Order: sequence, then structure tokens, then C-alpha cells
Amino acid sequence: MKQIDDLARARRLARTIASDISLFHESLIMEGLQQDDFFERLSAELDKGRSHYQSRLSPSLSEAEAFFDEAIVDIIIFPRGHLPISIWAA
Repeated sequence: MKQIDDLARARRLARTIASDISLFHESLIMEGLQQDDFFERLSAELDKGRSHYQSRLSPSLSEAEAFFDEAIVDIIIFPRGHLPISIWAA
């Protein structure tokens, strides 16, 4: 597979991977948010997604590393901010 060497494409890939995680692991996400162990509960899925993301980045795009973390927050966590979950009150 061709490596990504463009910041816009790197951001788009990160968001696509986060969307896939959100789509296929909704119950784990909700449990993780409700129990305040989101990152532990989804560690395998997040690690797999991050690994795939990093494998596609050109070494010249080190600044794009943060795009994956931003996508997790923007695509998975933030849209669920309206739910009555105790972690939002903290």
C-alpha cells in the first residue's frame, strides 16, 4: 500500500479509522464511557487502529501522529457528550 505523504489525507484516514471503530464497537464504547474505562476497554481496538494508521504514514509526516488521537475524541467521544454519563460531570 502506498504511504500517505499529505496532511489532509492523513487526517482523513485517522477519521475514517475512528469512524470504523465507532460503527463496529458501539456497545464497548458506551460501556467504556459509562464505566469511565473507555481507553482500557477499547485498548485492543484503539491499538489496532493506531497501528494501521501509523503503518500508512510516510516518515516525513511525524506531525500527523496526533491526528489519530484527535479523531478518537472528535468522532467517538465528543458526539456522545449529550448522554447522561457521570464522566461529563467531572
